[in-house]
Amino acid sequence: MPSLGWVFLSSLAWVATDVLRKRLAESIGAAPLGALLALGSVVAFLPWWVVTGGSVAPGYLAPALLSLATNITSSLLIIVALHRGELGVVVPLLALTPVLSALGDWLVGGPPPSPRQALGIGLVLLGAIALQLKGRRLRMDASAGLAVGVAVLFSMTAVSDGIALQHCPASLHGLIQSSGMALGLGLIASFQAQGARLRPPPGTRALLAATVGAFVVGYAAQLVALEQVAVSHHETVKRAVGMLGALAAGAVSFHEPLTVQRVGAVLGMLLGVAFVLL
Repeated sequence: MPSLGWVFLSSLAWVATDVLRKRLAESIGAAPLGALLALGSVVAFLPWWVVTGGSVAPGYLAPALLSLATNITSSLLIIVALHRGELGVVVPLLALTPVLSALGDWLVGGPPPSPRQALGIGLVLLGAIALQLKGRRLRMDASAGLAVGVAVLFSMTAVSDGIALQHCPASLHGLIQSSGMALGLGLIASFQAQGARLRPPPGTRALLAATVGAFVVGYAAQLVALEQVAVSHHETVKRAVGMLGALAAGAVSFHEPLTVQRVGAVLGMLLGVAFVLL
């Protein structure tokens, strides 16, 4: 498959994952759901690694541990955000990821944003604010705050995954990350007295299987894409497909309002992401 094909496959799979996670979050807690998704990924990544082979090279441990920490935390936060908020608001706010990456690089001594990037940052920030406007008042609910936190974590994960993949094949990195996430989230669920809920509730197994499938395809295709394309190109396509897909899926699946204000905000954010990354 062409490299851009992997990017689109990953992006579409993440849209499906978000829709299904929002459905499941009504009956399964964030930690148990995250653990079950990670366990499903282990089952998928293990045979992939057995077939393709490969091993870890020196320099892998540090970025892998950072990816694991951000993956566990973002898995919890995104499920809670999707459960509490609207899909067409939560997912577009993740477009803050490249903005935060650009600003973070500047703050730690990198080059300042170019005029084009500064315009893009402004468009994304204005779009994010417009999504929170209720009439003439700015009201940022808890789900929006969680989405911003996820965007921060995603900006870190994209960098650490890219570094880790220089020292480890995608199949093994995915297996290691999925195993660590399953263990970490399973322990969190146990401490929260939700361990029993690691067994899917009756009536949710088909939905859970579909969610695991979409999650595995999204994560695996993303790792393959990051081996072949620049992070900036991957993030641009991923955010574009994710934002537009969230608007459509939110309106169709959850009867969320598809207002001119919301569509305009998302299109502005999409243009801003392109200015920042390309």
